[in-house]
Parts: sequence; C-alpha cells; structure tokens
Amino acid sequence: MKKILSLAALMGLWSAIAFSQSNNTDPKMGVVSDASEVIRLDRIGSDQSSSTATSQMSYGNSGGSRASASKNGLVLGKSNYDLQSNSSIDDRFIRNSDGTMCAVYTMAQSNDPYNDRGTGYLYYSGNKWTISNPSARIEPERIGWPSIGITKSNKEIIISHSTASDQLILTHRAAKGAGPWKTVFDPNGAKAAKVGGTGYTLWPRMAIGGKKGETVHLIAISEPLPVTGSSFNGSLYKGIDGAICYSRSKDGGVTWDKKSVVLKGLDSTMYSDFNADSYAIHAKGDVVAIVVFHRFNHTTVLKSTDDGNTWKVMYALKMPSDKYTLGDYPIMDTIQTADNTGDVVIDDNGEVHVMFGAWTWTDPDTSDRAASGGHQYTTFPFMNGLNYWKESYGDGNFRRLVDFIDQDGNTGNFNIVGGINGLTNYGAKSVNGYPSMGVDATGAIYATFMGIMESSGTKMYNDGTNHYRHQFVIKSMDGGCTWGSPMDLTDEGNGFEECVYGAMPPMVDDSVRVIYMEDLSPGTAVGPIAHSDGVNEMVYVSVSKHVLPNDTNKCLVVIAGDLNLCAGDSIWLDAGPSCGSAYKWNTGATTAGIWVKTTGKYSCEVTTLCGKITQEVEVVQPTSGQGPKINLTSDLTELCPSGSQTTLRVSHNSIGSTGFYRWNGGSQSLVDTFNITVPGTYNVEVSNCANGKSTATIVIAPVTAAIATVTGDQFLCTGDTSA
Repeated sequence: MKKILSLAALMGLWSAIAFSQSNNTDPKMGVVSDASEVIRLDRIGSDQSSSTATSQMSYGNSGGSRASASKNGLVLGKSNYDLQSNSSIDDRFIRNSDGTMCAVYTMAQSNDPYNDRGTGYLYYSGNKWTISNPSARIEPERIGWPSIGITKSNKEIIISHSTASDQLILTHRAAKGAGPWKTVFDPNGAKAAKVGGTGYTLWPRMAIGGKKGETVHLIAISEPLPVTGSSFNGSLYKGIDGAICYSRSKDGGVTWDKKSVVLKGLDSTMYSDFNADSYAIHAKGDVVAIVVFHRFNHTTVLKSTDDGNTWKVMYALKMPSDKYTLGDYPIMDTIQTADNTGDVVIDDNGEVHVMFGAWTWTDPDTSDRAASGGHQYTTFPFMNGLNYWKESYGDGNFRRLVDFIDQDGNTGNFNIVGGINGLTNYGAKSVNGYPSMGVDATGAIYATFMGIMESSGTKMYNDGTNHYRHQFVIKSMDGGCTWGSPMDLTDEGNGFEECVYGAMPPMVDDSVRVIYMEDLSPGTAVGPIAHSDGVNEMVYVSVSKHVLPNDTNKCLVVIAGDLNLCAGDSIWLDAGPSCGSAYKWNTGATTAGIWVKTTGKYSCEVTTLCGKITQEVEVVQPTSGQGPKINLTSDLTELCPSGSQTTLRVSHNSIGSTGFYRWNGGSQSLVDTFNITVPGTYNVEVSNCANGKSTATIVIAPVTAAIATVTGDQFLCTGDTSA
C-alpha cells in the first residue's frame, strides 16, 4: 500500500531529521563499487518496473492528484510511469520559429506493468497550451522513449521504440499540433534486416536538418546481449554489444538511404559496448553532431558538415587507450570519464558544444572481485560534477563547469544524510548531470541540469534516506568562455520536491523554457532506487533569460592544439578559445597562439573577466607505435560512373620528415591528396615518426539521378527567341 503522509507530518519528519542528524561528509570520500551492477544497469537500461520498492509519499490523505501541489510552474500532464531516461535526456521539447512549441514524454495512467504506456503529447499554439494533460497515448501499442521533430514543411514526426512488437515506430502527421496521426512500423528496416540478430533497436534519438529541412537523422542501439535481470536477447552487431546505429532519411522519414550504419569512431575498434540512452544528437542545416558518453571509455564527438554523408571524429574526453574494458589494466591515479549523461548543441557558427556529467574513479587492483563475481573499483561521487567542451578546445580538453552546489555555506563538508548512500541513484550518480542545452540568436549558451540538494539551515532537502534533486539553469554570454552562477528553477516549494529529467528546446528566444518531472519522492518507481507507483507531474517553467545570473562565476581557460610533435614539424598552441583580453606565454610571446618546434612544457597566463589564470600543457613525442590522428574527406560524395573526378584529402597531426602516405594499398607517397574518377571504396594509410600507422576509409557513391530544370519563356511567337 502506498504510504500517505500529510504536509504537516512531512514537516515533522524533516524537523526530526534536522535535530537528530549531523551529516558532514568528506568531499574526497571514496566507495568500493561493484562493476557488475553498473554494467548491468548501463547496458540493459530500464524498461520495466523494479520488483522491490519503497513507498512513495504524497500530499494529503486521499492519495489524489499530485498536480495541484506544484508551486514551481504550470502542470502540463501527469504520468504514473516515471522513468524518462536511463541516461541522457531525450530530444523531446521543441520551440519552433513561429513561437509554437511541441513536447513529448513517456506516459502511463496505470500502474506497473504500465500496459497503457506511450507518448504523452503537448502543444503550445503561440499564446497558450492548447493540448495538455493527455489521457491516452498516440500510438496503437505500448511504446517508450519518444523523440520529436518538425520538418521545414511542417510535418510532425515522433520516433519511439515498441515493447509490444520489438521495433521502432514512426508516428507522423502533416501539420504540427493538429490532425490524425499515422503510424509506420520499422521505418528504417532494422527489424527486417535483423540488426543485432533480432532487429529490435531501442532508445532512439532524432534530429531534423538538411538544407531543405527535411532530413531525419536517427540513432538507436541494437538489442543488447542477454544479461541477468533483463529480457533482452540480442547478439553482437558489427562486433559490438548494443551498437549505436545511424540511419538517415532525406524526405521526412518516407524513405531511408542510410540504414543502421555503424559510423567510424563508434565501431568495434574503439568500443566493445554502448549503454542505454548514453548518447545525444543535434542538427542545424547540414551540420550534424552525435556525442557518445561512456562510463569507462571515450566521450566521442562525430561531426558532419554535409548532412550526414561524411563524419569527422573528435573527443571531448579521451581515455589513455581505445576499447578499454574495466579491468584491462590498472588505473593507478584517479581518472575522470562521463557518467553516461550529456547533451550536444550546435551554434549559429556551426561550432559544437557538449556538456556531460563527470564520473571519477580509480582501479589500481584488477584482480579483486565482488561476491557477485563482478570487478571492483573505487568511485568518488562527491568529486563529480558537470563538464563542458567545445569544438575549438581540441581533443580531450574538457573543463569542469559546475561542482557540488553548496547550500549551507560550509564548503569543506557536505551535509548529506548517510554520506554517499544519500545520493539518489538515477543510474548516473554525478552530483550534477543530465544536462539539456540550447543556444539563442546572439550565440549565448544555456543549459539545465539535475543537481543534488544539500541540506541547509532552512530546508532539509531529503526524506531521511535520500536527497532530492532540483533543476538548475546556467548560461554563458560569450560562447562558453565565461559562465554565470547556477540558478535553481524549482525551489518555490517546501524543499520536498524531486525535480528531474529537465528538457530545454535547442532554440532559445527571450525566455529559458524547461519541462521536467516532479513528485514528492527521490528516485523513481522504475530504476535503481525504487519507490511505489504514484502520480508524477510534467511541469513547464519559463523565466526571462535576463533573470539568470550574469556574474563571472566561472572562466574556462584552455590551450588547444595537438600535443604530439615529431622532429622537424611544428604545432600550433592556441589559448584563443579562452576569450582572454591579454596573453603571456612562458616563451615571452603575447599573442593568443604560438608555433612550437620542440617538445617541453608551455604555459600561458590569460587575463579573463575572473582575473589572471595560468594554463600549462606538455608537448611530447608520440609513443612508439602510436599512429597519428587522421581525417579523410572528399570534395564530392558522389561521382558519375565515367567522365567525372574528385579529390580525396587526408588531414592529420604531426608525422615528421619520415612520415608518409599509402593510398589504396599502393606505394609510399608524400602527397596528402588523391584524385579519383570512379565511385568506390577508398582508403589511406598514414605513417609517422613513431612507426605508428593509422588508416581511414571513405565510400564515394555513384550518382543516383540527375535532375534537370529547363527555364525560359513558355510561349514563343514567330520570329522571337527565348533564353
């Protein structure tokens, strides 16, 4: 039976906690963790309820609607199913250029097993929410994880995964906000092709782009391998457990020219597995960005500038080696990876910006095993936070943006009930995570994220066992260089609200808008920390972007540039992405960037709005056998079978005077371009001074059709001509 507590009883409970407990937690406290549980949760995600649950609290003594209790914003809908993501926030809130807004969420009005689960759809007409508080899903069968997109022709598309027929479902209609929905099963043919053995691909993400605004970019993962506690029965796809599959439609989802492709950089040479919802995608015109967040591997960024034809591989965070699996070798020092949650957005200049939750850990002993048989390692939850990276930073140069947010004024210790055990576990345990990003027309960047709430002198922010999370928002007015202080969007109540899964539209106008889920109990009915079923609200909050703090709380300083240098080469080190007003290098240079020809340590003092900040990097020779980083592109992506030509170009970091190229298995060459005249698959091998080799492959497709347009006058009189 659900436990019902009155507001007065809740206040009494928190008052007792306040006087009976002193919870000063050392920020550097570590805890031994069992990797088998982490991997199980990461790999299979959650798509069903937990078999064990604590009670959920609610207002009053009737167990009635929780909606009337929210003080933070406008309640748009309710759901008993409360798991909105296993990791990263879905693409589920859009603000259109005409001022209308569309949003979706996973909804069920019934309790476990949530047989009526499906898409809850919301629509704002420009002056009010004309569609809200849905009572029934829009799909014909049980689904989850809807992503929404609007094409330039106004077509509304929602893609989700079905647990009834084990496939993706595309639901669409001709105009946003009105009209009947039509359903397309297995839109990209993954089930028919038996991707991953079964054809069941899950946890989709979608973005709309292209010059015509009709290209649908879709990513989802293949069905994971069988794991204890799950019903999945997939097999390796392209050598990967839960492979990230990319599909593309250039006509609004009618036909698909790319189906379940495993992109370079996300293939089996780099990863052995991926996790539920641990990825994000965004598109702006022909520019597309995909980011993958992994707890024990790279945070990889793929960028396309030609609507998904070719991709450049970058890294917001780089592990020491590719395809790392926990226990492969000892991790002696504390290392930082992603906690599986993050987001990506593209600004109007085409630059990619990424945020992700941090995961801090170490594993010096690879021989230890937990009672369950899983590998043990040590995590440091209170050292986690929110990280930021942008394309101009270069590979691996992420920066810490937000640490644990102090509430009680004691920065030396954290007032958390039960210490580490008081951190409510949503699968990703960063104290700040689940970011959702947007940009405005001026280039300002905004983000909302879930932050753990520390008990303070006025509000306890915990239920006696676990601490609540709230939705914070943060902004940068100068393209990510300087950030204001985080502001709590959801603290209008008594401190007993759990405010999570906030989604922000990628396009921000005069206001910052967020839709999030709110209830009274930390955790979810479906997930690692489970409580009983209850009503959850989908709450809309809108605040003027000028209300957000515009102080100089954080200035991010970085020296961008590749740090591997072969003899005879030179590399460019650039502190310019820090947006400094003055620069002073240890070489004596006062420019933002410098060329260096020798290995060693280089530092730059950057004058920022926060004062003078010094950053140092070390330039080294490549490790023996380490290949260069390369990127292969083509001037054209299609060729006629005869009579046409294009040039392939390979870019790379330092290779030295002994480096060379080998095109299509031919002889050694010193030329970094290659002319071709027919479609086909081409490759290049690049060698460097460390005797390391790297290869890249590109496919040049045949031209499928030529479209001719005849112009001129339609009518011609005798003696006249037409042009």
